[in-house]
Amino acid sequence: MSPFGPEKVTPISRRLPQRQVRRGCGGATGLSTVGGFLFGAVFVGAGTWMLLAGLKIVPIDARKLHVPFWVLALLGGVFLLPGLWVWTATLKARLEARKKRQRALAHGDGARAQADYPWDPARWEIDRWASSRRLGFGAVFMTVFMTAVGYIVYFERGTPGVVKVFASIFVLAAIWCWVLLFRELWRAWKFGVTAVAYERFPMKLGEVARLRWVPPRRLLMVQSGQVTLRCVREWTEVVGRGKNRTVKICHESAWESVREIDAGTPIRATDDIEVSFALPADQPGTCLSAAQTVTFWELEVKLALPGLDFCESYLVPVYA
Repeated sequence: MSPFGPEKVTPISRRLPQRQVRRGCGGATGLSTVGGFLFGAVFVGAGTWMLLAGLKIVPIDARKLHVPFWVLALLGGVFLLPGLWVWTATLKARLEARKKRQRALAHGDGARAQADYPWDPARWEIDRWASSRRLGFGAVFMTVFMTAVGYIVYFERGTPGVVKVFASIFVLAAIWCWVLLFRELWRAWKFGVTAVAYERFPMKLGEVARLRWVPPRRLLMVQSGQVTLRCVREWTEVVGRGKNRTVKICHESAWESVREIDAGTPIRATDDIEVSFALPADQPGTCLSAAQTVTFWELEVKLALPGLDFCESYLVPVYA
């Protein structure tokens, strides 16, 4: 017997706040292969020179250096890490574009879905360490950055008080990154691997989507919860100009259906749980390889538990 209540469909569009993970297949940098390499080379080159100079491998006149060598080495790391990230993201986008061209040569519904995105035809499994890796990178970067900048701000004479105030805010931000990192590590250890298995690949609009949810381990009594099947549109918006220019990832729900979980519902971590939704025929299918606005379907599971709550989203291959 399914622990989920009846479907409650909401066809009204609404923004989905506090989402930073890009689902589309486009490159994370938004640059071409050559552009990404050249852009990253600026940071890698500057960071490498400062790092080697700080380690006294590259000779530099110490009389013209107003900070200790170890501070210069840390500043080199601050420049080097973003450059390596840009190179890695550019290389991944290049390899994915090549694989996409190879998958496009196949035929059939499953092949067309594979040409759009590198699906596992059996299920979507959560990479439980993905958030920890992102937060770990941010925590290390902020710590290295503030160690170098903090020395200059707090130990060099003549630094204005307002600069020290702003530096203190960044120090608190670095500490908060570590707090979030340890929280995500705890979440990954507590819940382990979760997944959603498909009865059919791909699923078609206008049919019934039958899914099997693999629940997390160490799952205690559920206080309340809900499972939502949602059609999501994703795009990027450019905010500001010049030095204040930032790129923001935007998500909007075009259609969603919710099934509630009653309080006190027993869910055993050893059993897969079946859940089904009636797919609408008038909504767009998945297109994760679009250059501009990406469309995808996801299954979101939220559970209120004693201690740390559970919340995960799984991609679902729903195509027209």
